[in-house]
Amino acid sequence: KSANPTPSPPTSSMQALKNIKYYYFDVYARGELPRMILGYNKIDFEDIRPNKESWPELKPKTKFGQLPVIEIDGKQIAQAFVIAKYICSKTGQYPSDVEEQVAVDEWVELVKLDCSENFNKFWSIKDDQRKAYLDNFFENGLITKLELFEKQLKSGKGEYLVGDSITLADFALLEFA
Repeated sequence: KSANPTPSPPTSSMQALKNIKYYYFDVYARGELPRMILGYNKIDFEDIRPNKESWPELKPKTKFGQLPVIEIDGKQIAQAFVIAKYICSKTGQYPSDVEEQVAVDEWVELVKLDCSENFNKFWSIKDDQRKAYLDNFFENGLITKLELFEKQLKSGKGEYLVGDSITLADFALLEFA
């Protein structure tokens, strides 16, 4: 382990951007990942958290009629992982090398699809079947995935999923945890 377990965020080309507005509800859900990355990188932004009264007026002004949306100098970018990838690209936390991008994206997809989406399926399952679904998810599915993350961390320096600094893959895993 390094002597400084909490590295400083890299110098960011996002820092030079002005008028950053991030729109997402005041809930911990899919829109939290970009908010976390903005915060980690100490990027100044207006954190707009619509409520049930303000959402109907805002909804038609968003790109797809849904949140999250980030607005940078008047241009909207939609979808949580697209926003997260954009921010990480601007902060040096998403690689420019295609092979490294593939490695990061593999881990992001494992978190996004195999962990988050499979966990969230329980919301659509009948109440009497939820416990069995969650028991199976935690005892079988999630354990297997967590073992993959652990193996990957042990194969490197033990700090990051890909490379020697924090990337979108690490943020995705942290957000799921």
